[in-house]
Amino acid sequence: MMEAGNKVLLAWLAFMIVTACSPRPEGQAEDSGDLANHAIDFNACPVDGIERPLECAWVEVPAVRNDEGAGTLHIGLWRMPGAGEDRTALWLLNGGPGGAGSAFLEVAAELLDAGLEADIYMPDHRGTGNSEFLECPGAIGQPDLASYGAACSRELRERWGDRLDGFTTTEAAADLESLIARLRAPNQRVVVYGGSYGSHWAQRYLQLAPDQADAVLTDGTCMQEFCSFTRFDGSRDEALRRVLTDCADDPICAEQLGVGEDAFAVFRTLRTEAEEGTLCLPALPTLQAFDDLINVSLIAEPRLLPALLARLQRCEASDLDAIFAFVTRVNALYGGGVSPVGGPLPFPSFFTWGLSRSRGGDLVRTSAPRGAVRALAGPAARRGDLVRHRRGLPRG
Repeated sequence: MMEAGNKVLLAWLAFMIVTACSPRPEGQAEDSGDLANHAIDFNACPVDGIERPLECAWVEVPAVRNDEGAGTLHIGLWRMPGAGEDRTALWLLNGGPGGAGSAFLEVAAELLDAGLEADIYMPDHRGTGNSEFLECPGAIGQPDLASYGAACSRELRERWGDRLDGFTTTEAAADLESLIARLRAPNQRVVVYGGSYGSHWAQRYLQLAPDQADAVLTDGTCMQEFCSFTRFDGSRDEALRRVLTDCADDPICAEQLGVGEDAFAVFRTLRTEAEEGTLCLPALPTLQAFDDLINVSLIAEPRLLPALLARLQRCEASDLDAIFAFVTRVNALYGGGVSPVGGPLPFPSFFTWGLSRSRGGDLVRTSAPRGAVRALAGPAARRGDLVRHRRGLPRG
């Protein structure tokens, strides 16, 4: 799934790089003085599985640009050098919010292996990755998301005080502007790519520095006035219905999944079982774990959702091993995450149990880019029955 997507991304980036040739809000200060003049020193930072040379740096930036008394904080920055005398500076902005730049390492390596002449930069947004990290371990284990949000907010404010006000999209956009200015070679082309929340970040950057980059690309675009987590549940239901309706329209997929006229009924039944604690225990110990798994599937590869639900229905040992392999692979690609109610994502007891009972097989093959597809869909992926999806879903 990543290979095909990367070919599209490569073509898009290559076109924009070859052809590439709103004012700052009042009171938003630019970086100046010692920080703006500091050299950024990169060091070798090898990562397992990445064969290309990889560098990283920690860059000091103002914590809150309109408050000199707030001091500074550090931003993590990854760089994968390319080849060629006329290399473009390509900046990849991850989404989430909460995704670190390191999630793009495999993509960056594939782009350079495919011949893209660029130095690829991957900043860790404030609060993520190697940047000053935001976490609230004391809030883990709250009974619901609302309680978690309130507890996390209190914990972060107690720890950071007024400096917490610096963890904003605007400050992250100003970080990007400053980093590009400090690292750009004379007459070097600059292309910025942002996906999902990264597109929101890129749009804010354009408002602060409309003329700095030669091209800005947004993917899974999060429009500032229309992109909100308050719509997440409704959007997820819409995506689920579209995928399952496509399955119902496909005779083989419908037969495998047991979908009738109500394509959504299968999902509702499985979710009810998860809520009652009777679904694939101990693989999915909580309703939160089930919802996390569905969300991961919709974000990573929605075409695999029917195969995922079919395996949850059957729930044999081989099915659980395949689901575990799928989630392991997706976590490696997307940098994992934290379930505020259930603990580290995805489902720690599911991971431990699946690892202990795995006999190799699908699990050990997930290091390949298409490992998740093979692991979850199995023979169905070769027949094309459970993974057919004719209407592309927006990637968030």
